[in-house]
Amino acid sequence: MQTVLVFCHPRRDSYNGTLLSAVTECIEKKGRSYKVIDLYADGFDPRLDAQDLVLYEKGQTTDGKVKGYQKMLKASDELIIIAPIWWYELPAIFKGFLDKVLLPGFAYERDKNGDLVGKLTNIKRTTIITTSEAPAYTLLKPQASYVRSILMKGALTDIGLKNIIWKHIGNMNSPRGEKKRKDFLVDIKHHFTMAP
Repeated sequence: MQTVLVFCHPRRDSYNGTLLSAVTECIEKKGRSYKVIDLYADGFDPRLDAQDLVLYEKGQTTDGKVKGYQKMLKASDELIIIAPIWWYELPAIFKGFLDKVLLPGFAYERDKNGDLVGKLTNIKRTTIITTSEAPAYTLLKPQASYVRSILMKGALTDIGLKNIIWKHIGNMNSPRGEKKRKDFLVDIKHHFTMAP
């Protein structure tokens, strides 16, 4: 099995890019294989157009990139998402990734009551790494808890993911930002060095 990383930042020379490099370095040191889905570099189109909507319930899409992304997810036992928080959420390109890639029949099916049954149970561990200029506490307010309530307890759990961890750095450009970024990088490296 392998690790798949979903990178959701338009610039590799950003702090998010630094985090991606640190994580992949830790994975390489463990001798694990990995794949990076770089949504911006791939030119991924997050829009679900009319044709895709017609095909959605059949678990199909017109987007040629989707099957490749699905193949990577199915071949993985670990998922890592690296993204900034913009206006309390991950970038829109990530929402489009969820909409277009997590298709019925691939990511989930419905039971006789219509409830979702997750099919990506091959992914045993998920880590979400986010960054923001806003203080971390603002993301814990009920109206701003997208990562915890919508993503972790909703979408990712619904498709069968377990052991979901969220690592976040807030206030990263504050006067203490440089130290915070260095400390967070150490924490991330430690997390992935200690993880099985």
